[in-house]
Amino acid sequence: MGILLFSFSFTVQAENNFVRVRIAKFNNPITLEALSLQSPQLKKTITPLIIRNKLSLQRIIKENIWIWKIIDLKNQHVEYSTLPIIEFSGEFLEINHKLQLPSEIRLVAMGQRIDLILKLKMEEYLTGVLPNEMPLAWPEEALKAQAVASRSYTLSILNERKNLHFDVESTIDDQVFSWFPAGGYSHQWKKKISHILNDTQGEYLSYNGMDKYRAYFHAESGGQTEPANFVWNPVLTQPSFSVPTSYKSSPNQKWIRKWSPQEISSWLIKSKNSIKDIKVLSRTPSGRVENMKVEFQSGDAKVYSGQEFRKRLGYSRLKSTWFNIEKKDNIFIFVGKGFGHGVGMDQWGARFLAQQGKDYHEILKHYYPQTTLRVVAEGSKSSFRTQ
Repeated sequence: MGILLFSFSFTVQAENNFVRVRIAKFNNPITLEALSLQSPQLKKTITPLIIRNKLSLQRIIKENIWIWKIIDLKNQHVEYSTLPIIEFSGEFLEINHKLQLPSEIRLVAMGQRIDLILKLKMEEYLTGVLPNEMPLAWPEEALKAQAVASRSYTLSILNERKNLHFDVESTIDDQVFSWFPAGGYSHQWKKKISHILNDTQGEYLSYNGMDKYRAYFHAESGGQTEPANFVWNPVLTQPSFSVPTSYKSSPNQKWIRKWSPQEISSWLIKSKNSIKDIKVLSRTPSGRVENMKVEFQSGDAKVYSGQEFRKRLGYSRLKSTWFNIEKKDNIFIFVGKGFGHGVGMDQWGARFLAQQGKDYHEILKHYYPQTTLRVVAEGSKSSFRTQ
């Protein structure tokens, strides 16, 4: 008889309550505007009057060092600063007339580049993650599983990146996040997000005691998930699992891509050195491409991992590394299945399990076996619960 996991939900002391999200990277001057725009570092530049202030910020070289050049666009006052970080607050903050932001932001100098950072409470951050990573129209139990996986993933990397100026990217490099103003969703969707996050508040996955489990997830596995060591670092401190997954219907159970040798070459090596042939050399136990050989018309050849090949072609072009290749009439035909790296929770599979009546504990147990559900104490969250 196997060990029954997810039997209890333990509470640990609250920690890591904030997440620093890198929203954007700017290599050109930016325009920042808001009502009552203020900065503790630039007290002389901005007045706290109830008017719409507008600044231009850019990075320039002066006396061989990168510095800030800040222009008040209302009175053309110019100020220079060597500060590494400048914080701003204001109502209805916008950058470049289109990027709407919360009332507090941080701009970090990275040489010529300006990084835009938001510091958000964990649950506030997840409010901007959940609808970007899973459709809100999907079953609540699938969305709850996604909320726990996203929280667990975030908690697992906070300490790892504590010496950086940000914790997570707002893209697929970590989790897709966007800041939504109060009016950005209908009442129905806002209520559903709030309900899901309240029901799972503070919950995350743990492995081996108090460790936060790196709960990866992806759109669709194609029928079998992939251990993380075949995708990223082969030496992992936490285990990853390969489990079967089922669908009633999904958009990527089978896909076909057809490209000319010249197209593939332009994406793969950004060269006109056309491709002669592509051969699969080895596969992972799940069936995904592990290594492949690309032969060029010039006579050269190079071995790529399936992951590197997919990255170079583009994640949206080559949906996964689970594919076969054939060449017909000088066209390479890729026939594959799944969408994403295949590690961790299969989101379409989670949807199917929820439709079959499974709750989010059962969904998490399926995709992350040998993990335990824990709770970070927050507010009135119960300190001990049986499931």
